[in-house]
Amino acid sequence: MRRLCIGIAVVVMGVLLMPGVAGSAAKKKRAVDVTVKAAVVDSANGVNTVAGALSGNPFGSGAVVYKSRSSGSDIAATYKAFYARGTLRGTSLLTPTPQPDGSVSFSGKLQVEGGTGKYRGAKGKDLKVTGALANNVITFHITGSVRY
Repeated sequence: MRRLCIGIAVVVMGVLLMPGVAGSAAKKKRAVDVTVKAAVVDSANGVNTVAGALSGNPFGSGAVVYKSRSSGSDIAATYKAFYARGTLRGTSLLTPTPQPDGSVSFSGKLQVEGGTGKYRGAKGKDLKVTGALANNVITFHITGSVRY
């Protein structure tokens, strides 16, 4: 009988300590306010590789790599952001607008489609992206919400 009780206790403790089971934090909706500064580091076969730094709430500071290409008059991209506690990945679709001073402004939407570590299963739809390309530096501001 004692062995049976110990066996049941071990199984119950195993279930309680397994990731994603009892006691895990529920996913919460968090406000996003992130700034990205980046530059094109490679361009081949119609695909630009853009790399840079990003910082802001709720993720802190990190690095990001975008792969972008023209999609009609828009720019479609996939991205992966790297933070100390995990990564985020997703897509964006931006509309460029040439400015009289030679810079280019951007506006569009960004989707968060998943992540790793603390951000595993992260989701965010239609985050607002505004930004500009001036002097070979791309600056974006991303706002909205993400759930993780």
